[in-house]
Amino acid sequence: LVLDIGVHEFRFSFDLPNVIPTSFESFNGRIRYWIEGVIDKKLSLDRHTHATFTVINKYDLNMNPSLRMPTSINDRKVFCCCFCKSDPVEITFDIQKSS
Repeated sequence: LVLDIGVHEFRFSFDLPNVIPTSFESFNGRIRYWIEGVIDKKLSLDRHTHATFTVINKYDLNMNPSLRMPTSINDRKVFCCCFCKSDPVEITFDIQKSS
C-alpha cells in the first residue's frame, strides 16, 4: 500500500480479554498497557509510535467477605537529619466495617 502525502486515519478495534489485571503502578512493580504503531518504510528507517492506556476492571467488593471486616494499621517513625532526631511520631488508621 503506497500512501500519498497527507494525513491518513486507519480505524480499528480490539477486544481485550475480560480477565486481564487492572493497570497498576507501585515502587515494587507495575502493570502497564500500551499500543504500538509502526510505519514500515522501504529503504528507510521505520517510524514507531506508541500510546499508553489504563485498564480498570470492575470488581464487586461485596463478593469478598474479608473486605467487609474492620482493619487497623499503625506505624511509628523517627525523623533524622545529621545529628538531630525527632521524638517518635505514631499514626494509626482504623477502617470500620462497611455496611
